[in-house]
This record gives sequence, structure tokens and C-alpha cells, in this order.
Amino acid sequence: MPGIENILTSCISDVKADRHTLESCLASYPSLRGQLEPLLKIALSIKEPPAFKPNDEFRIRARVQLMAYMHDNGIKDKARHDILAYSLRGFWSRSWLKTATITVAIMLILLTITTVASSFHFFLCPKSFAAVKISLNNTSEL
Repeated sequence: MPGIENILTSCISDVKADRHTLESCLASYPSLRGQLEPLLKIALSIKEPPAFKPNDEFRIRARVQLMAYMHDNGIKDKARHDILAYSLRGFWSRSWLKTATITVAIMLILLTITTVASSFHFFLCPKSFAAVKISLNNTSEL
């Protein structure tokens, strides 16, 4: 049997969505009726708060007060540091971005190693050097 918290949450959402009535939820759990009834009545009596949008005057006054507080308490430099640290933390928290960055870095390293290895092979391999020397001699005779 699910816990009372899960039952309470389920009943609240069912009653608010008009899938069940208060009585039908209580009838579904007769052994918990004594505990559920007062909790459900209180939870269902709570209304959603009205939408609130502060006017421009309030927002400007709050911003000025906040900036004055920050200036008086020397918080400006710390706030910049915190914003930078937060943005970097947000950058590395995205796992796909981290994976893409690491993949590109590995590909660049492999490309560099391959280029260097092929250059060494070309200059150190006597057969390829002889082929280059022969082709240079042929072009100089023309």
C-alpha cells in the first residue's frame, strides 16, 4: 500500500482535476479516512495566489535600493566573480557540450600526431627520399 503522502498527493490532484470528489477519494481509503479527511480539506481550501506583477516604480526603487546596498557593503566585485563562476559552472554542466569539446580536442591531437608522423616517415624513409631525388633530377634535366 502506498504511503499516506502519495495518497494525499494523488487525491489532491484528482479532486483539483475533477477526476474524483473528496468523498470518493476518502471512500477509496477507508482505513486512512480519519487522517486523510482533515488534510484533504485543508489542502483543498488553499487557493492559488493571484498573479502578481510589480509596477515599474516598484522595480526601479528595488533596484536602486539593491545597488546602494551592494555599493555600501562592497559586494560588487564578489558579485562579478560569482556570476563568472556560475556561468562557467553552467557551461560544464551540460554533458553534451562537455563531450563535444573533449571529442574535438582528441581529434585535433590525433590529427597533429598523424601529420607529424607522416612528415617524419617521408623524410626518414630512404625509398621515398630516393624517389624524390630521382624526380628532382628528372625535372632539372628538362
